[in-house]
Amino acid sequence: MFVKNVATRVNFRLSCSKVINLLTSLESNNLRISVANCKSELGFLFNSICQELKTIEYGINLQTCEYWRFDKPARASVLNMVSSTGYYGCFKCLQRDGGTVQTYPFNEENPDGPKRDSNLHKINIKNASNREESYGVKGECILSNLKYFNPINNTLIDAMHSIFYGVIKSLFVYWFDSPDRMKFSMKKYIFSLNKRLLGIRPPSFISNAPRSLYDLKNWRCRDFMNIESEKNRSK
Repeated sequence: MFVKNVATRVNFRLSCSKVINLLTSLESNNLRISVANCKSELGFLFNSICQELKTIEYGINLQTCEYWRFDKPARASVLNMVSSTGYYGCFKCLQRDGGTVQTYPFNEENPDGPKRDSNLHKINIKNASNREESYGVKGECILSNLKYFNPINNTLIDAMHSIFYGVIKSLFVYWFDSPDRMKFSMKKYIFSLNKRLLGIRPPSFISNAPRSLYDLKNWRCRDFMNIESEKNRSK
């Protein structure tokens, strides 16, 4: 989760921002902090961060750097929203879901929407005070007191779950785990493609060698990320 707390008219400066990385649970000096249920410990943890971000509002650039990052479960807790697998779990749009397994079928007529915006988010926060939640929003989040931070506009999409372990993994499943009769299936080419894949010698900045396509069900996020890195490198 990347937190930017400067006015939109101000040019981007890394010193005016904070990169926040928070694991679902953190153990240090016998202190365990869990963000799964947005417990009170999380508010205590963010007090110092919010104070420094509010200092930026006065035009003071901080020289110290703190880096935090949220995965999807932690992001939902910080933004005080339902989980990404829940109804209206996407913080960028208002698509509800498409069935009992919480899927979001591609809508050709409106693939990106209906989109959330700042005004609607404020309305959802107000409505959430009268009931359990409103379109996935449970209420104000921990960072709501910051002047320039907006939960919808200033929160980035999690690349790990949404891109590498989401879109790219889905494409691989369509290509290599679908029946041969499907037009997009490349199952009949898997032997030759797998041979070429295992013949790749990755550069030094990629720590893992490519894994076999026959072991696709055991691929981790990094395996899909390495494929994308190799593709960009070959351009």
